[in-house]
Amino acid sequence: MAKAQREKGLRRERQIVSRLNDLGLNAERISQPYKPGPDLTITMPTGKTFSGEVKGRAQGASPFPTLKRMLGTPPADTLFLVEDQYDPLVVLRWEAFKTLIAEVLNDKRLGPTSP
Repeated sequence: MAKAQREKGLRRERQIVSRLNDLGLNAERISQPYKPGPDLTITMPTGKTFSGEVKGRAQGASPFPTLKRMLGTPPADTLFLVEDQYDPLVVLRWEAFKTLIAEVLNDKRLGPTSP
């Protein structure tokens, strides 16, 4: 991988970490050049940790046209990709993801609700 490609990948990883941290999550970049594994970790307020992979492509490059077509017109907020014998893969638009995280954080801050 060329130096310019590595730097571009690092910029995109840092961008996503920054955006996640702006949402109130604790995200950090953990990737290392030439080592397999996730690019970042995201820690929820509950302490649950998720791994994240960041993939960047030029506008119009695969798989974006396919994903955009699958989201429909007007685009849905969420795309559920169901492959036989596997759990669904869920793709969220950033605004839907922000709303989901805000709802989770608000519930956490407000505590349990009464029935």
